[in-house]
Amino acid sequence: VKSAIEFAEFVSQWLVEAHDRLGVSIDVALIPGNHTICHYLSQKPEFEEENLEYIIHAFVDLRLKDCGDIKVEPYDDVYFTTIFHENFIFAHGETKDLESLMAYFENLYDVTIDACYGAHFHSESSKAVGVGNVGSKRIIRVPSMVGTDPYAKKIQKHNRAGAYFACFDEDGECFNKIYYLS
Repeated sequence: VKSAIEFAEFVSQWLVEAHDRLGVSIDVALIPGNHTICHYLSQKPEFEEENLEYIIHAFVDLRLKDCGDIKVEPYDDVYFTTIFHENFIFAHGETKDLESLMAYFENLYDVTIDACYGAHFHSESSKAVGVGNVGSKRIIRVPSMVGTDPYAKKIQKHNRAGAYFACFDEDGECFNKIYYLS
């Protein structure tokens, strides 16, 4: 619980700093994943919805409630939004096949999704997978903010911790950069 609160405070301060430096409004969505599921290390999770991300979300939401230009989106297992006529979905990305995940949510919401962002695999990649509303439909793997943790070592996967930053205009994603955190 202590690390969840410390992480929430870090994220809150980082968002305020990003807002102050960039001078733009920010919408932020916090999505649950396997790193914040409550369970003992030697057991499989019994109640995956019992997730510390809910506490992190509540803490960040309370810390930023008076910051009018920073909007914390409601808590959910995925985040769907439209930016300049493009539909985006953000998910933790436990599945190896983000293209199938995108198709699942397109069917569930009856909408074309232009880009599906997911993390989970502690690495980054991007792939065009069809025609979208503005340009190519894309699946984007973003780096994990956690980086290499004990579980990643156990399955012999690792990559540098990082954050994906993107700007959008009428023509779609016009700029992106990965900021490595370690």
